[in-house]
Amino acid sequence: VTAEAVGLVIGDCATPFQSAPSEGQRVAGRLGLKTQAYDVFSGQGPLCQHLDMLASWKDEELPDYIVCFSTNCPSYRVNYRTGLEGVYLGDGAAALVVSSRNPGKLGVFGTSFSTDVNSREMFVLDRFAGGSVQTGEFEKVITSRSARLFSGLVEKHHLVPGTFRYIGTQFNYRLLEQERVEHGLDPQHCWSNVRSHGYSLCSSSASVLSDHWDSILADQIIAVTHVSPGTGC
Repeated sequence: VTAEAVGLVIGDCATPFQSAPSEGQRVAGRLGLKTQAYDVFSGQGPLCQHLDMLASWKDEELPDYIVCFSTNCPSYRVNYRTGLEGVYLGDGAAALVVSSRNPGKLGVFGTSFSTDVNSREMFVLDRFAGGSVQTGEFEKVITSRSARLFSGLVEKHHLVPGTFRYIGTQFNYRLLEQERVEHGLDPQHCWSNVRSHGYSLCSSSASVLSDHWDSILADQIIAVTHVSPGTGC
């Protein structure tokens, strides 16, 4: 796919350099594209909210190729002298090239997105005051919502452990292991990169997928859940 074939760029960034131009416009400009480009913020990024949004559009409204990306630099907002934020958070970026007309290595057979702003104060990235995470409370939100999301995925798509690969919320490895054991999943079937990358917010799940891209097999099923600081899921 050449850059010229891209007809839309959708960005997401929790730590933007500036509000205008948006990160989507900045990336499109770096690629030399004169096309539609903007940001859609949700605390979810390209694998969740962007895909769910595009799935609701009419096919004739979509260009042949769309770039969805998330880029985050939480270390820019973290005070490493206090708190646990510097332990958990890591910088990262990930992008997807998607198309409703031209088949690629993976297809999307279902998306779901919801949001609940009542928990938003648990996770704050302030431009000047620094970042703060209510670690214990945020972990409780991740645990409860991830369990609900996973159960919904299994029931809706009739998934059986051992027949799919799973990418969960990459906040910390302990929670991922806890979730894996509760759902009876094999360690080899649960993908993560949090121990090497840290939690890079909305780019986390897409970066895990990117890490395994070359090893993905034909007809392999990959289930993804993500509970965000937003907090959407």
